[in-house]
Amino acid sequence: ASALYNPIFNARKVTIPGNQLDILWQPTRNDRINLSVSYIKYRNKNFVEPNGLSFNGLSGPYAADWTINGGISHDFQMKSGYIRASVDGHYESKWYADFVHNLGTRQDAYAKINAELIYYSDDGRYNFGLWGRNLTNKVIIAATAAAGIPGPATAYLDAPRTYGVRGGFK
Repeated sequence: ASALYNPIFNARKVTIPGNQLDILWQPTRNDRINLSVSYIKYRNKNFVEPNGLSFNGLSGPYAADWTINGGISHDFQMKSGYIRASVDGHYESKWYADFVHNLGTRQDAYAKINAELIYYSDDGRYNFGLWGRNLTNKVIIAATAAAGIPGPATAYLDAPRTYGVRGGFK
């Protein structure tokens, strides 16, 4: 019954060329550095609806051309256990949350930073510490739904700056 409102069709041709580089380096027993750089160029080549509306040249949903992740951590050795201080970051170039590029579905380029300061016991049985996520407090689209109110799309947002304490045991 909803076929008139929700037609199903496929793109005839889409290309997704790209590459990714991952580096993990441990210069000392207590230091770790990681970097990941990804480039993709997801574009519609032959994507025309049965009614003739063309989406040629548009990028696919949630497909940032550039994604970069990086982090560094250092373990401070104590008489008993160690404290791990770590910071990581995430960058994405702009993207759209749908293949149509509706209003309200564009996510501008953004960067997020997270950090932790965690104590670990020597025997690995317990840990506790402080953490912070999205310390840059960027507004980021987590998901969208077409035809939301007031329309043409509803965006669900990722968590704002959050922080807290944590603990664990085995």
